[in-house]
Amino acid sequence: LATLEVQVTDADSSSEVPCRITIVDKLGALAPIYASPDQQLAVRPGVAYTRDGRATLGVQPGEYTVYATRGFEYGLAAETVSIQAGETRRLEWDLRREVPTPGLVSCDTHTHTFTHSRHGDATIEERVITLAGEAVEMPIATDHEFLADYAPAAQKTGAAKYFTPVIGCETTTAKGHFNSFPIAAGSRVPDLRILDWPRLMQAI
Repeated sequence: LATLEVQVTDADSSSEVPCRITIVDKLGALAPIYASPDQQLAVRPGVAYTRDGRATLGVQPGEYTVYATRGFEYGLAAETVSIQAGETRRLEWDLRREVPTPGLVSCDTHTHTFTHSRHGDATIEERVITLAGEAVEMPIATDHEFLADYAPAAQKTGAAKYFTPVIGCETTTAKGHFNSFPIAAGSRVPDLRILDWPRLMQAI
């Protein structure tokens, strides 16, 4: 393997910044990457989310384009690199917030974890890192028939300062799926077996 060491900081504050690292080959296909498990990353083929802007990633020798992004409000950094076996290349970038949104928050009202509803493939720890990396400021947890609270995982991974999680639920009935939020901690999960509309809405 060859090694890419990536460090991304906020252009205005020079501080660490959560982000998404994307690596594609010469054909634009997502490249296989390896990341040691001692890093706080969420990794899939060609993609690594990092909570602090740092990632050490193993790749096959070759030519790649590496991108750093952070959701819709930030700019994009990119560089094409050619790397040989045993070589280590360091990439350092600043990302700047390009879109001012005073008085607004970015929100995802429909998020899942494999941990709580076996939906998708992201553990709750990976999910909070991806949320921080995409600059989602208010994620709504909507696992199926489960009232998930992302706050403990956000604290554990160091992502808590980047967003305010809200407890919600996706109620999966035979008549359709319904997302509801906010839900107070300790509430009862709505009964998915209720098919009478007024009773179902009251349960939700």
